[in-house]
Amino acid sequence: GVRPHRESHMNNKHATSAVHEIIREICRLVDSGHSMTRDQFHELSEQERFIAFLAEKYSSTIKLYYLADSSPLFEKDTSSFIENAFGRHANTVVMEDFGLKSNALLLAINICLAILREINGEV
Repeated sequence: GVRPHRESHMNNKHATSAVHEIIREICRLVDSGHSMTRDQFHELSEQERFIAFLAEKYSSTIKLYYLADSSPLFEKDTSSFIENAFGRHANTVVMEDFGLKSNALLLAINICLAILREINGEV
């Protein structure tokens, strides 16, 4: 199972908006033809830097308002929680669980849905 997240003073509404933003921006990346291998996704997730990597690598493509540390909407608690959540969830699922074959960015979207359930206490 997924380990429960560490306690923080995270604002759940802020975190929910941040995850919605990730889903939207990953959809835009996939629509533009970008992909990621499962190995790269799992490695970045385990290092708790999946979102940081996307923000850096695709800075000219994606727009992060809740998770860009230069943004006035940025909150460290939310960012840390989400990076940690990707690490926890990526350890418990594989692409085949969702019928996926090649693009791990699509796995990330499915993990975002699990993170939203976690934020909202539905796990």
